[in-house]
Amino acid sequence: MNTLVDLSKKINPVNIEEVFIIGSGVSLCDYDINSLKNKICVFINSSVVLKSVINPGVSFFVSTDSLILRWDYSSILHKCDYLILRENENFYKKFKDNAYYFSCGDDYDSLLNLFQSKNIIGCSSIISATHIFLQLGSKYINIIGFDLSKDEKGFIYFWQKCYKDIRPYFLDNKYIISTDVKNTGRNWDVQRKFMSDILLNSKLRININGKFNK
Repeated sequence: MNTLVDLSKKINPVNIEEVFIIGSGVSLCDYDINSLKNKICVFINSSVVLKSVINPGVSFFVSTDSLILRWDYSSILHKCDYLILRENENFYKKFKDNAYYFSCGDDYDSLLNLFQSKNIIGCSSIISATHIFLQLGSKYINIIGFDLSKDEKGFIYFWQKCYKDIRPYFLDNKYIISTDVKNTGRNWDVQRKFMSDILLNSKLRININGKFNK
């Protein structure tokens, strides 16, 4: 099984100095997606449907959630240059050695997790991706589409509002509508704490949804 150690041997930190980690929030509808062309893009879960629109220079896909295998976009993940997945039997059955796997440690508690944890922080794919690219040597991390809220119409995901021609579907072909989405509660609280901690820390060069920590 390929690990992040194997990936680090393939990637020169200089070549991933600046990366764009892309979530699936509705704010992406107001973001200039074309500005990401030829950039190093890290797609999180359903944001991978934007790969064909963006045409990135190098593409990564990161996920901690094997439930993504229930979505049709799981069939296009091989088009990314690198797959980085949480160690999981279901992931390995599908992708075998075509992916790099990582073990998750504790849920996010404080920035000390990012600096001291030997395992990748695992409560959220975006938090895990941030931790991974800090370990791989990225110096400037841009996080976009990290909304942690619904818009005025109750939408959570960008593809509920825009880019509807490439919106993902469950494999049983039932489109998920906003009232079906249950992505609130503690997970959002943890991610909001992460975002707040990052923006207050001057040692990390991270931009979250246009807000810079330095």
